[in-house]
Amino acid sequence: MPLRSTARTSLVDLVIEQMEQLITDGEWQVGGKIPAEPVLVETLDVGRNTVREAVRALVHTGMLEPRQGDGTYVRANSGFGAAVQRRLRRAADLEAYEVRASLERDAARYAALRRTDDDLAALRAALAERDRAWENSDVTAFIDADMHFHRTVAAAAHNSVLAELYEHLSDALRAALQAVVRRPLPDSVRHQFDAHTAIVDAIEAQDPDAAEQAALAHLTEAMDALRATRPDDEAPAAPARAKQAQEKKTMHDDGPAATVSATGTGTGGAARPDAPADAPAEAPADAPSGGAAPPVPAPGATGRRALYLGAGVILLALNLRPALVAVSPLAGTIRDESGMSAAATSLLTALPLLCFGLLAPIAPRLGRRFGMERSLLGTMALICAGTALRLLDSVVALFAGTIVIGAGIAVANVLLPGLIKRDFAARSGLMTGLYSMSLFGGAALAAGVTVPVQRAAGLSWQATLACWGSLAVIALVVWLPQTRSRTRTSASAARGAAHPVRGLWRSPLAWQVTAYMGLQSLSYYAAAAWLPTMLTDAGLSAGDAGWMLSFSSLLGIVGSFLAPVIVGRRLPAGALATVGAVLCAAGFAGMLAAPADGAYVWMTLLGLGQGAAISLALLFIVQRAPDIRHTAQLSSMAQCFGYILAATGPAVLGTVHDASGGWTVPVVVLLALLVPQVIMGLGAARPRHVAGR
Repeated sequence: MPLRSTARTSLVDLVIEQMEQLITDGEWQVGGKIPAEPVLVETLDVGRNTVREAVRALVHTGMLEPRQGDGTYVRANSGFGAAVQRRLRRAADLEAYEVRASLERDAARYAALRRTDDDLAALRAALAERDRAWENSDVTAFIDADMHFHRTVAAAAHNSVLAELYEHLSDALRAALQAVVRRPLPDSVRHQFDAHTAIVDAIEAQDPDAAEQAALAHLTEAMDALRATRPDDEAPAAPARAKQAQEKKTMHDDGPAATVSATGTGTGGAARPDAPADAPAEAPADAPSGGAAPPVPAPGATGRRALYLGAGVILLALNLRPALVAVSPLAGTIRDESGMSAAATSLLTALPLLCFGLLAPIAPRLGRRFGMERSLLGTMALICAGTALRLLDSVVALFAGTIVIGAGIAVANVLLPGLIKRDFAARSGLMTGLYSMSLFGGAALAAGVTVPVQRAAGLSWQATLACWGSLAVIALVVWLPQTRSRTRTSASAARGAAHPVRGLWRSPLAWQVTAYMGLQSLSYYAAAAWLPTMLTDAGLSAGDAGWMLSFSSLLGIVGSFLAPVIVGRRLPAGALATVGAVLCAAGFAGMLAAPADGAYVWMTLLGLGQGAAISLALLFIVQRAPDIRHTAQLSSMAQCFGYILAATGPAVLGTVHDASGGWTVPVVVLLALLVPQVIMGLGAARPRHVAGR
């Protein structure tokens, strides 16, 4: 058999194989530039033409990419990856995102099941890098950081095939991401600040269902925006859409085990055996023609559990003020029957605020050590115990019970924002509104009905105060089932309880959130302590003055609910912080001009403004933290300094009144404090995460 000349071809093949090996082994990184032609000629000890043919062959397969005037770059680390990339480059942006939705939801699920502490640290670092790039308005860095974040999620799944597939898709997915970032879409869609945090939170909580739902919700929001803004030539043909809809309907009719793929391609399969029987059906990414896409299940709690958990949060919040506020209407009776001085009686309202501030730093440690559910159950037990102590006919027992109640409320104050962050990440505005509304509602209820209940039932002041313990008992019973779910303390979590977030106190954003919390609390508690006295000095009766304070609290319920709900929908948070301060300023100015004649108007303005401010302060804690751990620490920091500052407000305002001999200077002081409150509110409103490790 005659011999064939194969030397040249074989040499090219050998060079190709060697280059492929360099790429596969990672010595030539995807996205990196390969050595220049003279270097390759010398290193491989072959001719220039051989190198050129090998490079040309790898360019043809898609593994390499020549860039005019800038050399040759590695595009993919395998021929398969190159083929996938070539196909996706021909796809529309929406199609690429549908592929992402299918891939990333499984990556998030497996990451929640298999993640390690090192994976969590890498995810937090990637999330912080992404937010820094957004803050610096660096589009290229932001896209790189976003891709790095999702590659880190894929790596945390500990599935080498999945991670490699994601690497193959990364270039095409980068192009799709550029389409989202560069299109005229709302910042909330392009940045998706809370959505990425929700993914990390679910992975940290080792909740695969929540992780999958968070990943799907994140991508569906972008797909909906792309669908709404894509050019006509990207839209799928009507027959294809109708066919997909028919396939979905057929699959639905086949039985309850059939599910519709979240990618919107009309494919599906049997339900996963590890999914709960009552798991909500996944919404299709593509809506039927002429209609909006169905809502995507929100990350965190869903369905009946979300309703039950939400009711529990509202009941917990309702208990965080009545046991303390109820003391004020009974202060005269307590002083007369116990023989305490006025100064000693005033301590009954000052001590809880000091507890809020001084005990706030230990709350995150308790939450990490025992779990948030168990810790919150313990806060209700403390409120019940403190209320029972105050039944004893003893001044010591009265103060001891007040301190115990203050301790329970201090821990709940800190942990509840973290719970909202974890379980209601996609509905944080609504839940923060309900939470703060419950705070105001509990306070208004206690202020309005404590004395009527005492008179109607003929109770002693001890028994009247104890009545508010029954509300805590109800909350304790309703919350008890929650202790069997979600946060089980692992050994690593127990060790981590001794290690708070480092560097948080060096974060300017954390101090802006803290200052806003402190300034609005100071304004609220100082005004609440002295507004009835201002009105009585202006000629109103004591009963009417007390009613005005209750009326203001009732309006505060409205402001506290509406503010976080409309943030980002109708007004940005910074504008709403300014509006809240302007309402308060108008109310204080009215108190200077005509306190008695326009009392209803001034109390309405103050109630709405102060209600909006406290809701925004709580919302900032939830939104400015990248994960649950940071939320608890930021809540602790903000409430520690905030309530210590607030505790000084009534005394300072009273001192200024005594020194000036009237209420003009104290009210001017309250007006002046609104200026730094607005400045801090504008700073805290910017969509960033606090820094810390």
